[in-house]
Amino acid sequence: MGLLDVLFGRAGPPATPPATPTSSGNPTPIPWLSGTTALGLSAVWRCVTLIADASADCPWRELGGPENAPVELPTSRLIRRPMVTMTRREWTWRVVATEALYNTVHLLHVGGYDSEGVPWSLMPIPPAAIFPLTPPDPWGLSMPTSYYVGGQVVKADDLTIIRRAPFPNLTDQTAGILEVARRQFSSFLAADVAASRYWQNGGPITTVLTSDQVIDDPEAADIAQRWANRRSMGADYPAVLGKGAHAEAWGADPTAESAVEARREIVADVGRYFGVPTRILNAPAGDSETYANTEDDKADLLALTLRGYMGPVEDGISELLPGDYIEGRRMRLDPLRLVQGDLASRAQAYPALVRAGILSVDEARAAGFGLAPSDDLGPVMPATAQDAIPGAFRIGG
Repeated sequence: MGLLDVLFGRAGPPATPPATPTSSGNPTPIPWLSGTTALGLSAVWRCVTLIADASADCPWRELGGPENAPVELPTSRLIRRPMVTMTRREWTWRVVATEALYNTVHLLHVGGYDSEGVPWSLMPIPPAAIFPLTPPDPWGLSMPTSYYVGGQVVKADDLTIIRRAPFPNLTDQTAGILEVARRQFSSFLAADVAASRYWQNGGPITTVLTSDQVIDDPEAADIAQRWANRRSMGADYPAVLGKGAHAEAWGADPTAESAVEARREIVADVGRYFGVPTRILNAPAGDSETYANTEDDKADLLALTLRGYMGPVEDGISELLPGDYIEGRRMRLDPLRLVQGDLASRAQAYPALVRAGILSVDEARAAGFGLAPSDDLGPVMPATAQDAIPGAFRIGG
């Protein structure tokens, strides 16, 4: 069993599928909370995919110079493609999704290093395939010097570790949301399984059989078995109980109004864990929507959610580039396309920025409309006509 077998899932025990209702009518067991079962919750799936989709869609830029006056640099090899066998979008999606679920991402340096000491490729390691070889510092101030990666010893210098939230007193293996909030997420999973059982069983989750007659244990067992056998055959087979027995609903009804409100609160609670505004998840839970609009949603999502995931990735890549990661060569994810307004708003805003001297015409063309520099195009309006318009926003040469 080699390292790549472990990393890419070609070895090890197969995943155990969630249990389903049995023909005897036994309740469905609650699956063990893991990355797979947690993604079965629609709110978790939406939060993770929303964060990963938005982050992976951002272009990468390479900058240099002072932080308050950065200079755009030509993108180097690592910025164009951080892993040889993945596209940059796929790599970013995988890294950010791992951040969301497990808090920490381990990137293995593979393929050696170039003349500047930059790794040729960064392989995201599945969280289950890595383990610190030395006991970690409980305060998180010093890191292990080596790790087991797929059963092989790897020095810490050959890893880039991205930590979204370095909580004190929590190790990398215990800081993920699936560990920190295991009890809460297990209860969310239980509610989801209960609703699934309701629809699979075609009615109340739990049923009690009552009778006005005196029945002994064998008769009670016979009635219960008859009920279970009929239920296992589906809704098309009516149950005939006998002995004056009656079937009555017992337990929670997930279709009741109170249960629906509880499930909405679960969705909102999941959103709070991931930092996604609840109105984006269609579960406001009492949030004010009076002055909210699409642009506010996008700005909130970027400032309050995405930056917490994108920043650590930027730092991790920038640390590998030559020079200081703040004022030397560094990588930044460009979120402009996430927060751009509609065409009418941009058509008003960018000319005003050009007239105020904040942007050049070419900068406005590129940032606001994705257009080529004006020098590459012929004039779309006679120069005299443009000159006749005070403060005209020139879109031609």
